[in-house]
Amino acid sequence: MRFVNTEDLAAMGLSEDEAFARGAKNTAAELGPPEGRLAREQDGFQVYTGHAYASSLLLPASAWAKVAGRTKGGLLMIAPKPDLLFVMDAATPDAEGMMARVAAVAAADAPGRMSTLVYRWSSGGWQPFLRGPQSL
Repeated sequence: MRFVNTEDLAAMGLSEDEAFARGAKNTAAELGPPEGRLAREQDGFQVYTGHAYASSLLLPASAWAKVAGRTKGGLLMIAPKPDLLFVMDAATPDAEGMMARVAAVAAADAPGRMSTLVYRWSSGGWQPFLRGPQSL
């Protein structure tokens, strides 16, 4: 697997915007809406894993408004690896600390590790909120 470059786009006859739109459509078709995937709750976390692109579930920002509306304190999210996404109600006691710690542990020495940043949902989408102890 590799990133698409400008030569690839030219060969496919796609502009950058068209490629992003196609990627978003394919991701949505493959992963479905977040509320349908974030069903397993454990210790306050809703977890999505089991798919190589699980972290891409955070991208359709409009789909998260419904999930955020069911929380008491808003949403926090971490995507420490491409195949792992955690979401938690920010009203959960020590939610920020738990998310930062879990992100650091999940990303440590993981193949394809991404980030230990904790994101907070806002009406404008996911915003970087808290840097974990070992941000990448």
